[in-house]
Amino acid sequence: MQGRENPALDLKLTIKMEWSKMHKIVFAPDSFKGTMSSAEVCDILDKAFRKIKPGVETVKIPIADGGEGTVDAFLYALGGEKICCKSKNPLFEDIESFYGILQDKKDKKTA
Repeated sequence: MQGRENPALDLKLTIKMEWSKMHKIVFAPDSFKGTMSSAEVCDILDKAFRKIKPGVETVKIPIADGGEGTVDAFLYALGGEKICCKSKNPLFEDIESFYGILQDKKDKKTA
C-alpha cells in the first residue's frame, strides 16, 4: 500500500520527518500533587528525552497553578531562598510551612 492511500502511514511519515528536524523542546509541567514538584518532573522529562534525542536542546520551565509548588516554581525560575517556618492552619493548629525570598536585581531581598 502506498503512503497516499493510507492516512495513518502518511501521519507516521510526517511525524518521522518532523522529529528529525527538531532542535529544541520545552518542558513546562505542573507538579504531580503530593509526589513530585514541577522542577522534579522537568528533570525526569529532560533526562529521559536526552536518551531518545541527545542532540536536541531542552528548556525546563517548571510551572504552578497557584497551589502547592508555586513557591518552588518561582524559586527555580528566579532564584532565591526557601524559608521553612511554623504556621497555623484554619483551625489554629501548628503546621510546617514555608515561604520564598526572591533576590531582586538590586541585591535586595523581596518576600
